[in-house]
Amino acid sequence: MSDPIFRLVSLTSKTGKVGLVTGQYSTGSATVTIKVGKSVTLVSQPDGLRYRITLVRIS
Repeated sequence: MSDPIFRLVSLTSKTGKVGLVTGQYSTGSATVTIKVGKSVTLVSQPDGLRYRITLVRIS
């Protein structure tokens, strides 16, 4: 991807932390944690684009 929006910050055996390349989440947090097998839907402001990120597995 030539113009990334998200970056992988860290991994554990059961979770991944994803941050924005620029800016922060509306909560003020720098990252969001996703558990293996779970998804998170993020909405870009102000354009309203939706991104669904799923952590499928960590190997």
